[in-house]
Amino acid sequence: MKYISLILYYGFAIYLPKSNRPYAFKITKPIRYHICKNILEYCGKNVNIERLAYFGDGQGIFIGDNSGLGVNCKIQRNVKIGNDVMMGEDVMIITNTHNFENCDIPMRTQGLKYISVTIEDDVWIGSRVIILPGGKNWERFNYWCRGGSNQRCTRVLNRRRGPSKINQIKKII
Repeated sequence: MKYISLILYYGFAIYLPKSNRPYAFKITKPIRYHICKNILEYCGKNVNIERLAYFGDGQGIFIGDNSGLGVNCKIQRNVKIGNDVMMGEDVMIITNTHNFENCDIPMRTQGLKYISVTIEDDVWIGSRVIILPGGKNWERFNYWCRGGSNQRCTRVLNRRRGPSKINQIKKII
């Protein structure tokens, strides 16, 4: 059933209009939801998967109740998204990194490791935010976006963010 759902999602449902468009006739959200329930590890109630959302084969992806994946978002495996999480367009959640323990060997030949990312309940992730695993200490195996926090504008997040903070635009040079 998962393979059929993957074919239906990536061959058809991913290209349906955004769920808030009047010409979507309020059917695009339930179509994507019912297909994605069979793909993701866990898909809560009232989850909104928007147009062009990419999540691979859904392995290790958990999405809580009343949460959503924004338009054109890219999510890798080992991501836990809590309840009531809002996500803007073009959000990327990256969970893999190259091994680089041995400087005598090129990184590309040392393989990858997957690091889990957890986004707690009641988080708003604005458009074009990139969430990276780890932080300053690359050996940490979890990234937490705490409940009640707002991540806005174009940001690269690579460490824990506290609750009830609105992070303004930061120019990255």
